[in-house]
Amino acid sequence: MTTYRILCFITLCICLVFIFYYPWTVFFLLPLWVAFILLLWKVAMVAVSEPKRAIIFRLEVFHHIARSGYIFLMPGLDRIEREISVAEELLELKVPQFVTADGQRPNCNLEIAWKIRNDVEGRVSDKVRETALMPEERRQKLVEHTLIRMARELALSYNYDQLKDNRIREGFCTTVVQAVNEMLNSHGLVVERIFWRGSFTPPSVLDAQVQTQVAEEEVKAMVKMIKTIRDDLGENISAEDLYAMHEFIKMMRKGGANPFNRSAHQG
Repeated sequence: MTTYRILCFITLCICLVFIFYYPWTVFFLLPLWVAFILLLWKVAMVAVSEPKRAIIFRLEVFHHIARSGYIFLMPGLDRIEREISVAEELLELKVPQFVTADGQRPNCNLEIAWKIRNDVEGRVSDKVRETALMPEERRQKLVEHTLIRMARELALSYNYDQLKDNRIREGFCTTVVQAVNEMLNSHGLVVERIFWRGSFTPPSVLDAQVQTQVAEEEVKAMVKMIKTIRDDLGENISAEDLYAMHEFIKMMRKGGANPFNRSAHQG
């Protein structure tokens, strides 16, 4: 493709020389001009679809970012290094070490919508150029690290009970968006919105989780006790006797009556 552009440029120079020194040849060169224009359109005009932007290198150096549509590339000088997308991207993030003002650590699960700003085009600053040339993973990491930093700092302004209120959490997310955008604006990035989801477990679920943990601990204790009894009494004891002994010991620990104490039954 670069060779075709160079040939088109040389052909244009030859035609201009002929027209300048021999004006009467313009009519004879008309078919050549038409063919040249068509060829130039084919090799010098490149289509870039929305929502992409083209990063243009001129003489192998970053020159500008072109909008979507048809882009004219100077033959032999310009080339498209890569294309970047300004479409919205979604990021799910759990903020680590999220501590409130009263020392609590609620779960902060965020859904973030971010993108490259639509006005990133033409000649851009050094920071925007650096961001545009980053791999997609590094751009996402930049957004992620900036958001984590601001969320941690802002969490120190709230206590645990305040963040249980949906309206407070919405205000928290709005403030984080504003703070993050102030830092990312110079990089050509913008966070559209943040949604805080599923961070506080309902009390009924917490109770069920506690009961499940208690039941698991009881089963572990029973297995351990049965293993101890089997080790003391030998392998000949049956499973039913082991279970009966465990229930007896469990009842005695809870303060139950000893079934072998006849005086207790007589009283």
